[in-house]
Amino acid sequence: MKNRVLLTCAGGKFVIDTVRALRKGLSDIEILGSDVNSNFSNKHFFDGFFITPTTESRAVLNGFYQSLCEKENIDLIVPLSESDCEAVAEIREILLLKGVRVTIPPLDVVRTLNDKGNLFETLRTAGLPVSPYFLGSSVGGLLETITTLDYPQHKVVMKPRRSSGSRGIFVFDASIDKYESLVDGRECGTGSLEVFKRKYPKIDLSNFLFMPYYSGEVYDVDVVSRFGELLVLSQRCREYTNPFSPTNEGCRLENIVEITDYVSAVVANLALDGSSDFDIVLSNTGEPLILDASVRMSGSVGAAVAAGVNIPAILVSSVLEREWTPGLFAPRYGTRIRPHMTFSVV
Repeated sequence: MKNRVLLTCAGGKFVIDTVRALRKGLSDIEILGSDVNSNFSNKHFFDGFFITPTTESRAVLNGFYQSLCEKENIDLIVPLSESDCEAVAEIREILLLKGVRVTIPPLDVVRTLNDKGNLFETLRTAGLPVSPYFLGSSVGGLLETITTLDYPQHKVVMKPRRSSGSRGIFVFDASIDKYESLVDGRECGTGSLEVFKRKYPKIDLSNFLFMPYYSGEVYDVDVVSRFGELLVLSQRCREYTNPFSPTNEGCRLENIVEITDYVSAVVANLALDGSSDFDIVLSNTGEPLILDASVRMSGSVGAAVAAGVNIPAILVSSVLEREWTPGLFAPRYGTRIRPHMTFSVV
């Protein structure tokens, strides 16, 4: 009998590449999808599709996933959004007792990675390299905070402790005297301290984190681990026109030993289990530093398949305790990958 695998938040822009990766690497599974939106083409690529309730109630969402797993005999849930990761993590032990496996670690670990402040504090306490940072408090203390991070000589980034997709970001740049948007349609922009105060006179900074702006190369690092042990990873160096682009503009598969060693230490310290995704920058001294992290697969994880690394298939195989073939990890380092539109038979 085929294992039935559910991908949540299945309406993502590059989810079809994840589905294709699973079909390419695992011919004996059924792939199901769920999403709040029923009116999009992604659903045609799944063996079954279900509408996730539109709700802010975690209890309703938890109940939906429990009921769906029982009704559809689902063997594995693969959450593909931060909110779904927390929802599934809250019922993780119940699901495991019922024979439903998940690709995420326990709830406390999920919450650590979903909150950049908690993540940075945890890494610092463990003695692992972490960027200089400050947790926000009040607008009154803003000048002291960013000055400590070398503003106005250097740019400083403010970002929400809990967010994704380049939302809520502000880059303090003393050379810019009026607000400039960095991403169309999203609250992501830049300007001087004076510009910020004019635009956000009453903002609550308690849920924000401040850190230096790094201009070095950034890597999307897709990870598969089991019980705190790194199994495989792929390092995709971003080749972006806009460094704040919420979607992948292109990448290059690389193999930086320092990144592998750093991620392996983070995986062990946090006892990561299943999928995780790290945004890592190389500092001016070449030291890897985490910019962001999640316990879900990256939205563009399917890109690495074109370069010989099938993270989705390795992840599902590992969590289902299957042997995975060496062909799923045959990296061609230096390969450059670009997104493009295409047509498919459904």
